[in-house]
Amino acid sequence: MIDLAAERLSEGKTFRLPRPNLLGFGFIVALIVVWQLADGLGLIGLEYLASPLEIAEGAVQLLQTGALQADVLHTAITALAGWVIGAAIGIVVGIVLGSSPGVWRWSMASFEFLRAIPGVTLAPLAVLLFGFSMQMELVLIAYVATWDVLVAVSEATRSISRERLELARALGFKRWAVVSKIMLPSIADVTLVALRISLAVAIAIAIVAEIVGNPAGIGFGMTNEQNALEAGRTFAYVISAGLLGVVLCGGFSSLTRVILPKITAAGERNGTA
Repeated sequence: MIDLAAERLSEGKTFRLPRPNLLGFGFIVALIVVWQLADGLGLIGLEYLASPLEIAEGAVQLLQTGALQADVLHTAITALAGWVIGAAIGIVVGIVLGSSPGVWRWSMASFEFLRAIPGVTLAPLAVLLFGFSMQMELVLIAYVATWDVLVAVSEATRSISRERLELARALGFKRWAVVSKIMLPSIADVTLVALRISLAVAIAIAIVAEIVGNPAGIGFGMTNEQNALEAGRTFAYVISAGLLGVVLCGGFSSLTRVILPKITAAGERNGTA
């Protein structure tokens, strides 16, 4: 993957980092200032709504103990691992469903029922089946991350022109050649969008799983600090969760722009990215 990115750059295609949104950044800074001033003037009547300074102090304390770094790393690793597993399942099953009308007719009712079950409601069941463990968290993340990819890939595969597929088979293309040379390029832009969406969902479900039953990660640390009535530290975990989502999702988007610039650009032109 790194070699491919280097090859893209060596071809003269300069990768440009996205321009910072100065207006949005300025709004956040202004919001923090107003928040701090309102807290200092006693305009906020919520006892456990920490001020920005208290949140910063709590974050420093957590960083000094190493708890915040360990919890963020745990959530990042489990979210990415579960997302990769779920995405792989979604792509493979989605292609099978989309390319086989018979399989589609017999299975889509079951898949639609399973997809309609909110992932959050499955967290207690996952704890019963797998206990308080990383396995529980990975299974739950992979399950939830599968659906966005599966549905997008199956629909995109079904939309591929039947004439193109029949022509490929008439030319003697074997099954894998049809998939790799026709299907995958045709659904690549839609798949990238679905992968970005499922990654965001995977991070959210990872935190939920940690709140419910895994004794590690951002969700577990946040619950611990909440039970101890440490508002500043609790908010520090909340902000860390948001920053983790920005870093992982933004990193994935930037990586796809380097490795697959044409596909990413096509998705943006079509309004899907």
